[in-house]
Amino acid sequence: PSPVRRRAETERRARPAAERCRSIGVRGTFSAEVLEDLGIKNVDVIGCPSLFRLNNPQLRVEAPAIDAVRRVGFTITRGLWPAYCEDPARARKLQLSMLQELEERFDVYALSQGEKPEKIFFYRFYDREAEAIEAMKQSGWDVETHPWLLDLYRNRMFFGASPEDYEIMARHLDLTTGFRLHGNIMSLSVGKPAVYVTYDTRTRELVDHFRIPALDIMEDRPFRLEEFLEPGSFDAFNARAPIAYGIMRDFLERNRPPGQQGQPNQ
Repeated sequence: PSPVRRRAETERRARPAAERCRSIGVRGTFSAEVLEDLGIKNVDVIGCPSLFRLNNPQLRVEAPAIDAVRRVGFTITRGLWPAYCEDPARARKLQLSMLQELEERFDVYALSQGEKPEKIFFYRFYDREAEAIEAMKQSGWDVETHPWLLDLYRNRMFFGASPEDYEIMARHLDLTTGFRLHGNIMSLSVGKPAVYVTYDTRTRELVDHFRIPALDIMEDRPFRLEEFLEPGSFDAFNARAPIAYGIMRDFLERNRPPGQQGQPNQ
């Protein structure tokens, strides 16, 4: 059985969906096992469609030499809660130490995904800065006690109003790392390196499915960017990408609404 306490709401929502479609697409094997425990068998493991948003079956990523890295995006997650994060305190400590180390070596950009306090900094609503700082402090993210972090928020905070904005930003960066599932995958989708930090079942099953380089918060080893940029670091991902693309394509074909026509490779 799957090592997770399931809520009745999960079954209530999943079973009607399974009955109304040929198959349900899930992010990874963990999710598939949870549904199988509920007796739902018509499940396909497809990863995250965002990886193939540009519809490229030959997607490849090459790791740059560490000396060539200048601009690094860091996807920040403040909402590390016990409901899904294995060890929130450990995750927050690692996130802060990673950010500080990278900030000392590279031009780091904090990549936000729409949280209100971060948007206040991005849009430079100076009269509301204290409000944003207090809100983040309540979530366990006290930027005011770290001058370098407050400076990062004031000067290199990024927020995009559309997926295209994040795509443009990803192309501008040499690589992306951090704790955001979709923030990191946007980098990979445009052929730029991304190093994941895994801290829950969602992120772990995603990196397993796509073979993405990652550091798990429960590992007893420090974060060293060089380790993830060694030659061949993305070979497993590059070998997996066209296979994963085919899995995604076949899933969409099987679940195509009646009468809808598609184009090759779509």
